[in-house]
Amino acid sequence: RRIESPGKRRWCGAYWQHEEMIVIATISWSTPESFDYSFDGIEEKSYVAIGMIGCKHSKKNYMKGFDAMCERISPECIICIGKPFHEMETQPLHVVSYTDTWRF
Repeated sequence: RRIESPGKRRWCGAYWQHEEMIVIATISWSTPESFDYSFDGIEEKSYVAIGMIGCKHSKKNYMKGFDAMCERISPECIICIGKPFHEMETQPLHVVSYTDTWRF
């Protein structure tokens, strides 16, 4: 189920975790000013998901956010919706492209 507000999403995720459900947070950011609230409430060393749609227009800015996310959260696994940039694949993290796992 899609929850529109970031605050509601975090609350729902925390509730579902409390109920022993597996929760993978979807993280998105825009400018450096958004980093604090974009990464707030995400557990360190957790699995996270990120999307690549729309980021091709400003790779440099997207990578600033990606690097900040990696520094602050140190995710164990990043599930990437779309094809990751080459620079993301060279990180000492496990970056998976979800679309690469589809079978037709």
